[in-house]
Amino acid sequence: MSQAALALSLAYFCFPAAATATSTDALLSNLDESNDAGLAVGKPADSPNRSTQAIRFQTGSNERGYNLTSVKAVLANATDSDSVRIRIFNARSNGNPYYSLYTLTNPAISDGTLTFTAPASATLQNGTSYFVMFDSTASGVGDDYEIRGTESESLNSQAVGWSLNTDRHVAKTPESLFWSTPDEVPLVEISGDALVQANDANLSALSIEDGDSRFRTSYSPRFDPSMTSYTSTAATLIDQITINATPANADGAEVAYLDGDGQLRTDADADTEGFQVDLEVGANTIGVRVTAEDGTTTRTYTMVVTREASRVSADALASNLDEHFSKRLYVGNLEPGKTLRAHALGFETGGNEAGYVLYSVKILIWEITHSAGTRVSIFSSTAEGDPDSSLYTLSGSVVLPTTDQPPEDDSPASTFEAPANATLESNTRYFVVIDSRSSQLYRFYKIWGTKSDVISKVADGWSMNNFRHTGIRDTGVWTTADEVPFVEVAGHAVVPSSDATLSALALTWDDGGTETDITLNPLFNAQTTSYTAGVAHAVDRITIKETKGDSGATVVYVDGTDTTLTDADANATGFQVGLAVGANTIKAKVMASDDETTRTYTVVVTRAAGDTTPPAANGATANGATLVIAFNEALAAAANLANGAFTVKKTPSGGSETTVVLTGSPTISGSALTLTLAPAVVSTDASVKVSYTRPTTGTDNRLEDANGNEVADFTDLTVTNATVATLTAWFQNAPDAHDGSSVFTLELAFSEAVFDGNESFDKNQAIQDALQVTNGAIVGRRRANPNAYDRWILRIRPSGDDDVTLRLPATTGSCDAAGAICTPDGRPLSMPASATIEGPAAEVPDAPSAPTLTAGETWLAAAWAAPEG
Repeated sequence: MSQAALALSLAYFCFPAAATATSTDALLSNLDESNDAGLAVGKPADSPNRSTQAIRFQTGSNERGYNLTSVKAVLANATDSDSVRIRIFNARSNGNPYYSLYTLTNPAISDGTLTFTAPASATLQNGTSYFVMFDSTASGVGDDYEIRGTESESLNSQAVGWSLNTDRHVAKTPESLFWSTPDEVPLVEISGDALVQANDANLSALSIEDGDSRFRTSYSPRFDPSMTSYTSTAATLIDQITINATPANADGAEVAYLDGDGQLRTDADADTEGFQVDLEVGANTIGVRVTAEDGTTTRTYTMVVTREASRVSADALASNLDEHFSKRLYVGNLEPGKTLRAHALGFETGGNEAGYVLYSVKILIWEITHSAGTRVSIFSSTAEGDPDSSLYTLSGSVVLPTTDQPPEDDSPASTFEAPANATLESNTRYFVVIDSRSSQLYRFYKIWGTKSDVISKVADGWSMNNFRHTGIRDTGVWTTADEVPFVEVAGHAVVPSSDATLSALALTWDDGGTETDITLNPLFNAQTTSYTAGVAHAVDRITIKETKGDSGATVVYVDGTDTTLTDADANATGFQVGLAVGANTIKAKVMASDDETTRTYTVVVTRAAGDTTPPAANGATANGATLVIAFNEALAAAANLANGAFTVKKTPSGGSETTVVLTGSPTISGSALTLTLAPAVVSTDASVKVSYTRPTTGTDNRLEDANGNEVADFTDLTVTNATVATLTAWFQNAPDAHDGSSVFTLELAFSEAVFDGNESFDKNQAIQDALQVTNGAIVGRRRANPNAYDRWILRIRPSGDDDVTLRLPATTGSCDAAGAICTPDGRPLSMPASATIEGPAAEVPDAPSAPTLTAGETWLAAAWAAPEG
């Protein structure tokens, strides 16, 4: 006993308790017995235990039982913080407390005798054992109080048949079911009155039926007319239950059914016996309200029925995931001497002609060892109904439950995804095969299984569980099993598409090997079905390429009269259509894969009328050896165009007109024709003319456009001379020789001025710097004309008797480079200039005299005299 409890006990012995009087409605009381004991409740500071006190009582024999109104008890060392709680429990068959029926309402907590009020319409059955239970809702140290008790077994008041003190209990750990019996009993008084027919609002029976023999949808705890709160769990397949409630006063009381908001429910199936309630997934609150014969006394029994959520996916084709657990099934190599265990569950697809797309397979895995290597596959079936060969190996990750309890509605499923485009044929048997990738010892895992033959969800025509097997992996030996794995096969039926649209439509033509787009008007849109396009006269065939909105659709091309068109070139990509001059109607008729839905796209392609206007020369230009004639449209290529069809004349400056010889072969590029001249036109030529005469033979080499329109003859077409003059230089007025020492002069002349006079540098020095002199030196230079920059007079001093050479190199680089000679507009000196002045002549020896000839009949003699010296 705690010190606080001991102090209170002494206080009761030292100071007489106030006189207590038994209530007039007491059904049972010992309050007037000696107050000589204290019973601890809660968790005292000096004890590790949290105590609960209970006293059993037996009700009397009144036929309809009793109304319970209150319980009195004597408290000590009690405050609100001690969280005092008093409840009424029913009793187990072994005499111990069982379920809480009522929690009484506390008064203001203090020491002394307190009255705790029972809930409205709380009742007790006749001849039944109950307990008054004292505990604390707080669990902290020091959250304790004391129930005053007595060692007397006498009662001050008792209704007929009522008794107390047969069982008195204390529990040191209220979470356990271990109770001990002390010598003392609490001082209590139980008040109420006997029920009569008029105010009897009890039920004598309450039952739930789910209409499915596979499930037992029952409530907890078991029914007790005094207990008003129950819970139940329904399988996800149970969407409706039947409630049968029988009032104790079957002839006078009325029963109504309520929802969670206290509103009246309507029988979901009035034609069926009992009261039908539709169940939503999750908690469903159902109230059964009994109104007594007096019309005012009511009692409501509440049931919360929780319907399990389905583990079945919305896209499941066949699933047993919502069936009840039967057994754990081993997969893999469990232990020495065991086989490599695998499991197979057969299923048959429905009759959808187009077959089915397979999404995934779900299984429930309970436990997995390290590196067990889970594997889920789809197998074909032998004619005998055994797994045959693997069609698809699925991939996914394992999800394990958090406990080892059988699967509940929140147990996770492991999903294994099928490969892309995995399909199943109609009316065909397949197997889901579950095995291990590893063959090593102790590499295994466990999956949940069921004995149920029922499928939780099945698509039209599908079946499952008719073929259930367990076998040794890789042996092909399978045996029939009682249990099957929890399996879900998900996917969808392949439904022929009603999509008769095109997602793209393109027109092209072959432009000399280059695929060239033809513009549609308007631009293509899948919802627009009418288009126009235009092409040149030269385009006599086009290619149509369509992209279908659904690959299963078909496209047929017809003309404006709905006559089927034939591909003009079946070996080419796309559909080839020949074009006539004018409007050509082409229709693309699309038939959806459902063979019902159609859509027609119409394109009117207008091919331009033929061109009858021949090309005409509208100018010509010569530049050196090249003469280009320009025409007003592109020319067609000629196989062997000859120079003989052309005549070129030029008139040199100050000269007479001459005919220019043509070399090579004429070339055509677009609207330009090029001739090669020999000799070339020079910039000073006064005029240049060109003429064309159509060949009288080899007419395929006449000039014409793509439409065959020939160029007419033309004579003396004026040619623009675009030849640019080149800068040249030479030496003039040079002496024939020098004497080896005297200064001589000569001129350097240019074809045009090389300076304009605005240059900031010394022009004379620039000329001198550009010259190269051998065996002599420049000792003076000046312009021949002070106002011109095209001639310079040079003074040269020989450095000996050797020949003196002067050279001006051609400018091959930038005009800004040292020694560069250019015109003011940037044309460089095109070729070098040089001059050589001989040195003094050497003395020449006398030549011998002429010989004297003497002839004989058969000989000829020659004689001469040598020169003197």
